[in-house]
Amino acid sequence: MNPLRRAFLPSLVCCRDTLGLPQSLTKVSFHWNRAQYAGLNHRLGQLNRYMRATQHLPYKTCELTLLDHSLLAAQFATKEYPKDMELQSMAFLHDIGYSLLLDGFPPQDLDHERLGADFLQGLGFSERITEGIRNQSSGGSSDALSLRKYDSLAKNKAELHGSTEANFDHYFEVASRCLHQSK
Repeated sequence: MNPLRRAFLPSLVCCRDTLGLPQSLTKVSFHWNRAQYAGLNHRLGQLNRYMRATQHLPYKTCELTLLDHSLLAAQFATKEYPKDMELQSMAFLHDIGYSLLLDGFPPQDLDHERLGADFLQGLGFSERITEGIRNQSSGGSSDALSLRKYDSLAKNKAELHGSTEANFDHYFEVASRCLHQSK
């Protein structure tokens, strides 16, 4: 196996498995798909980094971390709309802007919703997801109103079902699929 393929294969397999892509992806058409899937893998890596950073951020005055709050909001979305992966992803990602602000994004832009939506749009998420996050405070759409409802319900850690890690893995996979489908 050539060294480039050996170095890249673990990332490709991880990306393939996360996104539910065909097993044959690692066997056929490796070379012409490498840049496309490497770019997607890079975007997923960025998303993972910023979402994991929220596990150390306290959420307002609650006993929750920001990650727990996001997972709880996603669980409420799943309970109400179990087949709507975009709405679940929207709820999971709705506060990613706070993590971006702490990473040195422009401090004059304290609107975490707009910052998060712009970041997610840059990664390639659908307009439905980014606009729902951007408008969650103003409630400009039914998605934004639903997101605001899930945000206000997601305050009690006792309601979080399952471990944080298992929930993170599940909703990260849901968001990954939405990112892949929007490309």
